[in-house]
Amino acid sequence: VVYADGIGRDSTMRVNYSATRGNISTLFNTLATKLTNKDTLYIMLNDHGGGILTTATGWHPPGVYGGVLDTNGDENESYSEASLNIDVNGDGDKTDVFRIDETLSLWNQFITDDQFAAEVNKIRNYKRIIIQMKQCFSGGFIADLTSPNRIVMSSCSPTEISWAHSSLQFGEFTFWYFAALTGNKPDGSGIVNANSNGDSYVSIVEAYNFAKSNDSWPEVPHYEDNGVSPAQSTPVPANGDGELGASISL
Repeated sequence: VVYADGIGRDSTMRVNYSATRGNISTLFNTLATKLTNKDTLYIMLNDHGGGILTTATGWHPPGVYGGVLDTNGDENESYSEASLNIDVNGDGDKTDVFRIDETLSLWNQFITDDQFAAEVNKIRNYKRIIIQMKQCFSGGFIADLTSPNRIVMSSCSPTEISWAHSSLQFGEFTFWYFAALTGNKPDGSGIVNANSNGDSYVSIVEAYNFAKSNDSWPEVPHYEDNGVSPAQSTPVPANGDGELGASISL
């Protein structure tokens, strides 16, 4: 558990590291020495994220919200300062075209999608890696993290904010995703049944599809598991994605 300043919200919360880039690097260095080709690694990112909002949403006009300029050219999507009416690079005009790296907020710092993917890629031996992301603009991390034998899912697209559940204690997608996996709504308000094929196991795909169908906010969850971009924004299986996740239950 990598969390805030390293101190849990209460005595029941186990925390191993404070949320810094250095500690994330230490963690993945350790994992790289421990995992074998028989192991499954589950990674959950649950914090604020940065990126670019291209459509006015709620009280947020279009603009860059915590994203940083892409300097290595690995981002696929480009954006126009003129269309957003902003001077992103601070050169005094609004005529440039630019690309944005998404970020994940840490404790008084952040980590970019490129940097986080580099940490995950330290792990060479594994059976599968499942990465589930809650943060705003989390869909922008998927292309960087896509690789064989990985399931990567996000609460929203690369250009959207993610929304809180009405209880304000969970992300909306996260709430329904864990409800599906456990059979119980996380706030204790009832039970659910996401086992759509009746085999007594809730697969990752079933949980994702259940969460997507119950997500009532203007966010579009994304999913990828065949190691080839792009990710899917529709229910899976679709376009080659979904076979791996359909075979895995937790």
